[in-house]
Amino acid sequence: MQLCLLSLQEMCHLEALQDKIHQLESRQDRRQLDLQSVAQRTSQPRDLTQHLQACQHVLQSKNKQTEQFRAELDSILEVLRELQRQGVTIPVREPAFTWTS
Repeated sequence: MQLCLLSLQEMCHLEALQDKIHQLESRQDRRQLDLQSVAQRTSQPRDLTQHLQACQHVLQSKNKQTEQFRAELDSILEVLRELQRQGVTIPVREPAFTWTS
């Protein structure tokens, strides 16, 4: 009889230990998910910073192109104004296409 009680107590103790192990594993899984989430959130600002820097570089390049285009247009306008002062008439062609609103 004592042998049966002892094995019953051991079974109860074993089940309690298994429950405890399961709880610990569940907590570890949750913590691992939390850690992955934190790691993703901390990497996002770096990605955003890199993206922002790339956008700024593209914007600077486009601004430089715009400045060059404006300089060319100003130069063309200056030549046209000088020609007008000299009395030169420039024939205007009909455009090949028309703008529609």
